[in-house]
Amino acid sequence: MAPVHLRPGAGLPKAMGSATTQPTPSDIMPTVRRSRPEAMISLLLACSALLSACGGGGEDDVFAADAAVAPATMPMDPAALPLDLAAKSARPLPVPAWTSTVAAVTPPPTAARPDSAQKVGTRTAGTPYVEIFEPLATDASGSATAGVLPNHWGGHQTRVTVHRDGTVRALILFKDGAGNLAWRLMKRAAAENSAWVAEGSAKTQDDAVLLRDPVSDAALVVAWPASVPTVYATPALTPRALPGTWQVMGKDSRHYSGAGIAPDGTLCLKASVELPTAVPTSNTDTSYLCGKPGLQGGAGQWFAQQTRHIGDRHAYDYLFPTVVDGSLSLVATATRDLYKTAAGLPDLAGFPYVFNGTRQYVAGASSSARWSQADIVEPLPTPANATASPLMWQVDGLLDSRQRLLVVTYADSPTDASMRGFHFKATNLAGATLASMKLGTLPPYGKVRLFEDARQRLWLLHSNAGTTQSELTLYRVDETTDGSGRTVFSLSGKTDLSDAAYPYAIEGSPMLAVARGGNDGSLAIDGLFAACATPYVRGTAFSSASCYGADGRGTQRVFHFRIRLPD
Repeated sequence: MAPVHLRPGAGLPKAMGSATTQPTPSDIMPTVRRSRPEAMISLLLACSALLSACGGGGEDDVFAADAAVAPATMPMDPAALPLDLAAKSARPLPVPAWTSTVAAVTPPPTAARPDSAQKVGTRTAGTPYVEIFEPLATDASGSATAGVLPNHWGGHQTRVTVHRDGTVRALILFKDGAGNLAWRLMKRAAAENSAWVAEGSAKTQDDAVLLRDPVSDAALVVAWPASVPTVYATPALTPRALPGTWQVMGKDSRHYSGAGIAPDGTLCLKASVELPTAVPTSNTDTSYLCGKPGLQGGAGQWFAQQTRHIGDRHAYDYLFPTVVDGSLSLVATATRDLYKTAAGLPDLAGFPYVFNGTRQYVAGASSSARWSQADIVEPLPTPANATASPLMWQVDGLLDSRQRLLVVTYADSPTDASMRGFHFKATNLAGATLASMKLGTLPPYGKVRLFEDARQRLWLLHSNAGTTQSELTLYRVDETTDGSGRTVFSLSGKTDLSDAAYPYAIEGSPMLAVARGGNDGSLAIDGLFAACATPYVRGTAFSSASCYGADGRGTQRVFHFRIRLPD
């Protein structure tokens, strides 16, 4: 059965198509699905509220529920929520002394194939195809468990790497036997039909990312055991705390961290620091550290930690360490992510946060004195008597081989219905606009990923959970110039890859093996998909209520896929 594409607004909450209803968590980049029973909606939104109260405010809340309509009685006013602002607004504290018991690596047993064998596609000359779509884990942490990060939260992380010998590595978040959030590093040899095996595991209090050192080819896990940023390098995966002064957070709070790695192996880690203020999220610092971690011993070589006051919180950072004008620099983009009260919005029922606008910044790796920033995607205006919040939310970012920043945002304006959908923008590192347009070819829902291949061709991957099966579509991103010499980007070469993912119900954005994670250019793209614990069944209506398991444990499946690109 072919994927079902709904017309704009069909089957979606009213908030996405009108200015009369306040957006709920599922309204932000919705996956088009059948409605859940109201009891499940209330339960999942209650989980969302817990995350909001404990320092959420982004896709931790967005993906905590996929309801069609939020109950009107759900208290979403930040002032009415039980506050854990000591975790979000705490002053930076010194890094605790490291002990070997904080996050000792315990190698788990070899992972068995969780269900079906891998799927290998058939090549058609000149056409992209799915070479591999295979199960990787069935115990990944999911959205329905309060205080536990689902694997698709955020979307800005890198969690898959491809190494020189063809080995693929993937990072999975799960709950250990004691109920703690933990990461597991998995690897798969290049040989066809190779099995995934687990290399190591350790606890983390916050998000975790996987990078590849382009120089040594080592895999690097960056995690937060006991709220301390820590790097683990293969093969030993010995934990080494990063130097600096980092904010100590509660276990259910987020540092809103990001990490990336430069071609010379320089790793940069960023965290958001919320300062004491009467209006949370309106007074923040960006704190970052760049350097080279010690791979098989030693403390590494790190520049001094840098801190820059930025005011309104910008989070979900895509980090691109690189050389700019001969100097090692940190290039990044981030979404303006505020409480509605901080954004000057009225106390509207529903989702308490606003994602509106994208900021670019370029900073010296060793000194924040070399700092420039620009709001490359301006926030949408809010009407004086607003009944809905504006949405201009960055869903992906790419620094291409020509040092152009390419961002895709999802927009929904309370005053201009024509804005709804995906928008593409290209800027240079000075923040000047090179191109800007709406991607009208794409349906106005789902998720989007940009990537560049070994031939410097640009591609866009669109995905969505669908109603009868998941949707997975690849487009070429073409670049031309108009009569005035201005750059114009457009989509072409649409390839429907949906059948490869059946019967699994995709959740959130795929994680791709891209350059900011240390991956080399290739004529294939490897990635990870999080998916519901329960699959689709032909001829049977999909029940979103069972997405995270009939027993309510809040687990997800994770799949590895590889899309082979034309020569």
